[in-house]
Amino acid sequence: MKRKVQLFWTALFAVCIVNAQTVGDVFMVNDVNYTVTSLSPNEVELGDNKTSLLTSIIVPTTIEDTNTSTTYTVTAIGENAFNTNDNITYIELPASVTEIKYRAFAYADGIETINFTTTSGVTILGRQAFFTCAISDVNELFELIEEVGQGCFSRANLTNTFSTAASLTNLVESANFRENEMEIVDLSASTSLTTLPASSFILCPNIVTVKLPLNLTSIGASTFDGCTSLNEMEVEATDPSSITVDASAFTGSGIATATLYVPVGSKSAYEVADVWKDFGTIVEGDITLSTNEVEKEFNFNIYPNPTSDVVTINSNQLNDASVSVYDITGELLFVNKLEGSSSNIDISNLISGVYMFKIETSKGQFTKRIIKE
Repeated sequence: MKRKVQLFWTALFAVCIVNAQTVGDVFMVNDVNYTVTSLSPNEVELGDNKTSLLTSIIVPTTIEDTNTSTTYTVTAIGENAFNTNDNITYIELPASVTEIKYRAFAYADGIETINFTTTSGVTILGRQAFFTCAISDVNELFELIEEVGQGCFSRANLTNTFSTAASLTNLVESANFRENEMEIVDLSASTSLTTLPASSFILCPNIVTVKLPLNLTSIGASTFDGCTSLNEMEVEATDPSSITVDASAFTGSGIATATLYVPVGSKSAYEVADVWKDFGTIVEGDITLSTNEVEKEFNFNIYPNPTSDVVTINSNQLNDASVSVYDITGELLFVNKLEGSSSNIDISNLISGVYMFKIETSKGQFTKRIIKE
C-alpha cells in the first residue's frame, strides 16, 4: 500500500512539473504563439510568429493556456514577433498591450495599419519596431506613445500627415523616421518632447510642413537632412538661443526657399541666429493655410515629373501667382509669372538634377521637387 501511495504522489508531481509554466515558455492558441513574460502577475506577449500563415489577427486582452488552465494578460508584441512575415495584413490590439518591442514588425511587407479593439494602450515603441515595414498610418497608434526607439519607423511607408499626442516625451537616439513619405509632420502637441535627435527625419524628401514641439531645446545633426521639399516650419520659442541647433540639422534640405514662422516679436532675433537665418523667409505668426490646402484651393497640377525640357503648371487661377526655380543648393535660378490657367516653364537649358519649384499665390505658397532628366 505504501508503495502505491508513493507512486501516486510521484506521478502527480511529474504531471505538475510538466504543466507548470516558467518565464520564457511558449504556447499556441488559435495558431498564434504566445511567450510567458511574467508569473506574478500572469502576463504574456506575442512570441515568434515570423512564419505564421495567418493574414488577420485579433489579439485578446487575456488568453488561456489550456495545458495549464492558466489565464494571462497580453501586454506586448515581442521582439521579432512578425519580423519578415509577409502574410499578416491586419492586426487588432487590445488596450492591455503597452509595448511593441524590437523589430516586432520589421520587414513585414503586408501590414499597413495597426488597429485597436477600443483604444491604444501602447506607450513604448521599441528600436526598429517597424523597420522597412509597409505600415503607412500610425496616428492612432500615437495616442499614448511616450517613447519611440532608434530607427523605429526607418524606411517604413508613412504617408500624408504624421502627428503626435502630448504624451510623447522621448525620441531615442537617431533615425526614428528615416526615409518615409509623409508630407506634414506636426509635433506641436508634444509638450514634453525637448529633443529631436540626430537624423530623426533624414531623407524624407516629401516633407513640406513641420510644426516643432512647444518646449523644444535641441535639434541634432542631420535631423532634416535631405528633406528637399521642406517649405514651411513653425517654431514656438520666442528666443532662438533657447534651442541648440546643430549646424548640419538642415543640410541638403529646402530651407533656402522655405518660410520659418516664429512668435510675434521674435523675427529680428531669428534673422541673425545661426541656422535659423538661413531660411528663405522669416515671418511672425502661425502656419495657417497648409501646402496641401493651397494646392487644393487652386487645383494645381504640375507635370511631367521627371521631365527633359518643359514643366506645365495648370491651375484654376494663376493670376497674381509666380514660380521661382531653385537648384538643390538653394540658389535662385529664375522667376516666372504665371498667368491664365496654364503656364509652361522651360528648363531645357538646365543640367540634369533636382530643382525646387516654389509656387507663390495670394493665399500662400508651396514647393514642388522637379527632376530634370
